Order: sequence, then C-alpha cells, then structure tokens
Amino acid sequence: MKLAAMMDPAELDVICAFLRPEHVMFEFGSGGSTGEWARRVKKVYAAEHIAVWADRVREALAAENITNAQVVSRPPDMDAFERLFSGCTKRGITEPGELPDWCSPNFDAKWREAPTDHRVQVFKDYVGAIGSVGESRFDVVLVDSRCRGECALAALPYVSVNSYVIIHDWNLEEEGPVEGGGYLKLPPRKALPSYERVLEFYDVVAEVSPKTHPDRCSRCGLVVLRKKLAN
Repeated sequence: MKLAAMMDPAELDVICAFLRPEHVMFEFGSGGSTGEWARRVKKVYAAEHIAVWADRVREALAAENITNAQVVSRPPDMDAFERLFSGCTKRGITEPGELPDWCSPNFDAKWREAPTDHRVQVFKDYVGAIGSVGESRFDVVLVDSRCRGECALAALPYVSVNSYVIIHDWNLEEEGPVEGGGYLKLPPRKALPSYERVLEFYDVVAEVSPKTHPDRCSRCGLVVLRKKLAN
C-alpha cells in the first residue's frame, strides 16, 4: 500500500498549505493520506470504521517507519444499522472494497436522507472518536469518510477559532445506474442537510471547486472552514 493521498493536485495543495510541523491533526478516515499528513505535522490521529482497513494502514505506516500517526478503529453499531437501515447496502459502510455503481449508500434515500441521529446511532463511536484520543485541541481536522457533516459538528469542542476543519468531496455530484434499473444524479454533497448545518457553526475560509481550479480539480473538491467566533 502506497502512503500517498489519493486526491486531485489542487486539493492536496490547499490542504498542505494549512499544515505546519508543530500541528496536531485529526483525520476522519484513514489511508495513504494518513502517511502524507504524518510527514508534515507533529502528530496525526486517524479514525477508521472498517477494522481490516485500519490494520492495513497501520502495517503500511510501520513499513515506512512512520511513528507519529495513530490509527484508531471505531466500527459501526451493527444492531443500530440493522434496526434503522434494514436492506441498505453494507459496502462502504461496514464492509471494505470498491463500490459497484448501484450500491453506493448515498444512492439509497433511506441512508442519504436519514436524520442525523439515525446515522450517529450507527457511527456513534466513529463520530465521537475525536474526543477519545486524549487531545483537547486540534490544529487541523480533515473529514473524509462516513457521516461527514456529523463529524465536522462533533469536532466543534476540539477546535479553536484558529483551527481549520476541512471537508473533502464538498462538491461531489454522485451519479450512475441504480439497482433495478434507472439512473440517478445526486445534488452536490454541500446541498445535503447535514452539510448545510455545518455552515451554521463554521465560516468558509477556502474552497477547491471546478470553478476555482477548472483545469486541475475534479467535481469533488473540498472546503476549508473555521469555527465561528460565537461558537
């Protein structure tokens, strides 16, 4: 496994511009990016909801002798998932692997439009992981996996007005064939209710989008946020 961030160059450039050698960072989601950040900051913690993937990332970090990165495994509550999301695909939620076009959990309205408290019941340990590693403040928080809006809100007690919270795939427009026939195109993720609520508590500092980087950025993009002074 190569420890490098799988991101558009414009996205990587913007994230790295906010990282400093003295920073302590938290990452929701883990992978090659965890090693990328570890080379640039004092300490990085990464929460991972799929245990076998967390093990792979730990092995890759050890193979490159990276000692300032800690991956914490926080699996979902399967009882809550079966109770609240019966029939929804598990791929990408509780199981690793590439997502077939028809089974992205975001293509399922039951998951995509679920109330925040339902998603948090499934991922309560993952969303709350930022408060479990013994750090009172983080300089940078990157949100790049499940329940992104909820994770950004969970970070509020652990960031200051001088911290940065970055949400990847802010502009992502998922589209493709759906199981049983038909074709679905979703609005940009930033239009989802959980993402819109984030902007009640954070101000936008910078954004990578097709508009700002037309030659270098995919439709995914990212947003860099700062906690509002009133919060």
